[in-house]
Amino acid sequence: MMGIRRLFLGVLAVGALAPFLLIAGADKMLALRTGVARADAIVVLGGDGPRRAAQAASLYRTGIAPFILVSGDGDCRDIERLLVIDGVPPSAIAVECGSRTTWENAEYSKPILEVRGVRRAVLVTSWFHTLRAFYCFDLLAPAIDWMTAPAERDIPLSRLMHDVEGRQILKEYFKIAWYAPRHWTGALLADWRSRWLGL
Repeated sequence: MMGIRRLFLGVLAVGALAPFLLIAGADKMLALRTGVARADAIVVLGGDGPRRAAQAASLYRTGIAPFILVSGDGDCRDIERLLVIDGVPPSAIAVECGSRTTWENAEYSKPILEVRGVRRAVLVTSWFHTLRAFYCFDLLAPAIDWMTAPAERDIPLSRLMHDVEGRQILKEYFKIAWYAPRHWTGALLADWRSRWLGL
């Protein structure tokens, strides 16, 4: 009886610690920062619009790329508006407002980028979303050299557990678990193995 009680308490302890451990490890496990160089386009994904728009506008103003594509149903027009407010000319912005998932972001963005002859592009999304976004875009548009420039977190790690961003981080692990076997198991597992084990 005592053994069952200890096991039960152990399971409870692990369950209570798991969210904290996943959030604490998110920077290593979910973020992908490639560094950026001159490109043909910036692709900013919908969701967390203000921070992503600010990052894309900043990149545009520094001359990283002459064109921004906004991709994602829901807040694509809001991001477009924020970009214009932040100094990006409307003529330098295109929008794709049909996609509802990261996979569709890549799928629907590809023909728009191909028509414009894009060979190098910078992907802008939230820091914890960069790994999954990068693999989707890299798989669906492999002719484009992809770089990432995440919209970084603006609150301390200690506050993430009680913030909406913390919940989004936890969901991201489940989303990767859903995407991996369907789209990019080998590449993702190799990447995570190197992150975990340094191999």
